[in-house]
Amino acid sequence: MSRRKNLSSKLYSRFPGVNNKRNGIILFMIPKFYTNKPDDNHCLQASVLMVLNSLGHFISWEQVNKITRYDDRYYSWTIVAASIISQYIPNTLLVTELDYKKLADDGEEYLKSLWPSQWYESQRQHASPGFKREQQFAKDFKGESKLVDHKLSSEELSNLIKNNLVISLINPYIIRAEDGVSGHFVVVYDSIDGRFIYHDPGNPPVEKAEANKDVFLSAASGEFLIIPKNK
Repeated sequence: MSRRKNLSSKLYSRFPGVNNKRNGIILFMIPKFYTNKPDDNHCLQASVLMVLNSLGHFISWEQVNKITRYDDRYYSWTIVAASIISQYIPNTLLVTELDYKKLADDGEEYLKSLWPSQWYESQRQHASPGFKREQQFAKDFKGESKLVDHKLSSEELSNLIKNNLVISLINPYIIRAEDGVSGHFVVVYDSIDGRFIYHDPGNPPVEKAEANKDVFLSAASGEFLIIPKNK
């Protein structure tokens, strides 16, 4: 049964009103900025550091590499970050177009049937043989109730970032209007005048980067990790 139905109730019941206010004031936060490593393979880890260390859960590079199961041979995956961050921050939610139950059951065949060929090849080149490691990530995930299968609209993302930090997986080539395909994590924290504002750990790193909302969403791969700012 599809989880796309009743999105509003699923999203907003977990975050009692994306326009939540404390003492009548919507909380605004510019997260701390961390940059990718020279190996250009630590964008997820840098994004997790930005979020956790900005929200009072201080961890080191050594710790974040361990808890995100970093392996320098492969890309890091959103589902692992979702598992870890939800242990620190309750009500963390992964809004995704990827059905992790199908990934757990069917592995590479599911991904090959789901993804456009260029994205599939890009991911395959940076994944374990047959996506077996990534399939195990899906099997190990214990927080299925924190998954919502949905494609976010510009309006929905704009509303969510009023009260949440959002780690988004994007193809940075689309942002730069260049040819190419790659997976890359950024932290979105604000929107203004038709643009999303985000920290891009790089490389090259860009603090307070901006992108047209439509362009940003066209670059997004359908993975949004939504982390409440309010404790």
